[in-house]
Amino acid sequence: MAADHDLMGGKLHVYKRPNSTVWQCSTYLNGRNWRVSTKEEGLAQAKDVAEDWYLGLKGKVRAGELTGGVSFKHAAKQFELEFEAITQGERSRAMSNN
Repeated sequence: MAADHDLMGGKLHVYKRPNSTVWQCSTYLNGRNWRVSTKEEGLAQAKDVAEDWYLGLKGKVRAGELTGGVSFKHAAKQFELEFEAITQGERSRAMSNN
């Protein structure tokens, strides 16, 4: 049995990761990839959860409620600002570039 299934005309994917008992689902929507665990071990149940999740995302897109979240650029800049506090001075910035 294949561990990857396409739904909704190929716009929704249900798959299992290696060494996992639960199904995951993913889609590309509103300019980015979205992924979530279905938390289901059975394929039929996972497909139902995935379709509900996908349709919920589509509804949020139509309502203008789906945002991209924090960008990597923003997260990296915030990390640089908080570097000293995070490492409690135990790492030098020069060593972190290796």
